[in-house]
Amino acid sequence: MTRQRVYKQVAAILEANALTWTETPTGGMFLRFSSAGVAIELSNWGKQTLIQISADVLSDVQAVTKVVLKQMNRLNMASQFGRWVYYRDSRTVSVEYDLLGDHLQENELMTALAALARAADHHDDQLQSVLGGHRAFEE
Repeated sequence: MTRQRVYKQVAAILEANALTWTETPTGGMFLRFSSAGVAIELSNWGKQTLIQISADVLSDVQAVTKVVLKQMNRLNMASQFGRWVYYRDSRTVSVEYDLLGDHLQENELMTALAALARAADHHDDQLQSVLGGHRAFEE
C-alpha cells in the first residue's frame, strides 16, 4: 500500500474516533493528549509503509546520562507497548512504537496511540521530578 493510502486510512481512523490533529512540517500528524503530544509519521520500510508513533515526553533533560538510562531501562522492563529512548544530543526522552501500515486495522492503531499517549502523560511528571526538563505541554 502506498504511503498516501496509509495516510488516508490513518486520517479516517482518527476522524472516526473523533480525534483532531495538526499536520507536521514533514507531512505527519500531531495530536495533543493532556500534557503529552503524540506524533504519527509515515516512512517507507522496504516495500511497506511504516507508521512511527512517538511522544517526546521530556525535552531539555538536565540529569546525567547514567541516571536517565537507568530510568529508561526501568520503564522498558515494565512496558507492554512502546520503547523508551533517550536522545542524548537533543536531551530528549521519548516513547515510541512502530506499526506496519499495509494491513493496518483500526483497533491496532488506536491501541498503540492510546498506550503511548497514556504512557507519556502518566510518566512525564514523575520523570520530570527525577530528570528535570520540560514536558511537551506545561499546564
